[in-house]
Amino acid sequence: MLPAQLLVRIGIYVQTAAHLELAVWQILMQARNVDEHDGVALRKHLEIKKTTPKLIAELKDAAKDCPPNISLRISMLAEKIEQGLENRNLVAHGAFFVENSNENIHVAHFFPRGKGKERQWFQIDSSITERAAKNAIEEIDTLLREAISIRDMLTESKSS
Repeated sequence: MLPAQLLVRIGIYVQTAAHLELAVWQILMQARNVDEHDGVALRKHLEIKKTTPKLIAELKDAAKDCPPNISLRISMLAEKIEQGLENRNLVAHGAFFVENSNENIHVAHFFPRGKGKERQWFQIDSSITERAAKNAIEEIDTLLREAISIRDMLTESKSS
């Protein structure tokens, strides 16, 4: 059985990541002036939300249509989200376990990299320290706070 504190941290991280993706999707909707009550437009943007790499690509594209100060922040946020994608997938989909020989916490997962014929699979089997878990939560929380700030700025710019 995994330690309760680790399970709590995994839950905090995964939920924060889910809220981050929701906030990013809301930024995208606002940047593109999508009417939430337009069923066709909403469905189109829900399809984008299903795939994180597509959501990030669309976010980068939508940044072009925003005021410069907001556009820069959106672009920087998109880059940081993209850089942390494998870590988020590892936490969400990886198999955590206690190594019998030393009692260390490990996580194992397989990742694809590349597309089409260039696609290759890589295995991760890494130990996780308590400090690394805390740092990961701090990083994802910082990204979520930035996304919320950007979303609020877009809301304010639309209402003024």
